[in-house]
Amino acid sequence: EAKIEVDAFKERSFTGHIKRLAPSFSENTRSAAVEIEIENKEHLLKPGMFCKIKIIIQKKESAVTVPFTALINLKGIIGIYLVDKPNSTVKFVLVETGIRNTTRIEVISPEIEGEVVTLGQHLLSDGAKIMIDNLVMPDNKEQEPTR
Repeated sequence: EAKIEVDAFKERSFTGHIKRLAPSFSENTRSAAVEIEIENKEHLLKPGMFCKIKIIIQKKESAVTVPFTALINLKGIIGIYLVDKPNSTVKFVLVETGIRNTTRIEVISPEIEGEVVTLGQHLLSDGAKIMIDNLVMPDNKEQEPTR
């Protein structure tokens, strides 16, 4: 299913379905040619109109996610730094990732618990000592992975 927003009709959205998908995908641009069939009974949509299309490729009801900025690439190894509060240190943990959007990424494994470092990871190493500031999020919850 695709949600279509047309500049000419800002107050309205249209629904369509993927009819055809090109057999090739450009990894550089993360794009592929797609034909979407849209019901247009009112004949509002015309050729050449500019639009924005949102396509949900995959959806999960429940997933553990971290901010995309939490990921760090150490010589081709993808992981995150978990905070060890009692020892005031961090631990580098290899992660297998899944679905992502523009701001968050799913962590498939291992199971993540606790706080994740999201800024300044390039200054850290496994077991590094850190200073912990009791950051409170706007909704008065401590920062932790989302489930």
